[in-house]
Amino acid sequence: MTGVEERAVERSTIRWDGPESASLTVILAPGDRGRVEDPVPRAIAEGLARAGVRVARFDAAVTAPGEHAQRDAALERTIREVAEGLKSRTLLLAGISRGARVSAGLVQELGAVALVGFAYPFHDRRDPDPQGRVEKLVAAGVPTLICQGTRDSHGK
Repeated sequence: MTGVEERAVERSTIRWDGPESASLTVILAPGDRGRVEDPVPRAIAEGLARAGVRVARFDAAVTAPGEHAQRDAALERTIREVAEGLKSRTLLLAGISRGARVSAGLVQELGAVALVGFAYPFHDRRDPDPQGRVEKLVAAGVPTLICQGTRDSHGK
């Protein structure tokens, strides 16, 4: 059975799945309004934990509608704080939607060995030039896997 623990990091509760002794740790960042117990991040974390991987997941910051920059900043802060506590473990950054986009921008800074994005937002109706979102993936400079659904309007 894998261990599960929780601890607070700057108003976010971090949910840990998988063995503390794992050589690989995944930080799984949520999308907008994402919660640790939502079905998708929970299934991802529990599946990885069964494979012997340590996974950190957390709730998205609650902000007022339209406060996109604050949401990004809150995700960045939480991802950095979780990564700081990992010591010298091998790190893989992953995220769902906004969490994937924000994680892509932190790969180099945090020394992650790979990036996984679920429902990566290649474009947004408020962003007429999606090139910057693609450039973040290229700039990550690590093996990257993007998993998209066929009905995701932001992923086309």
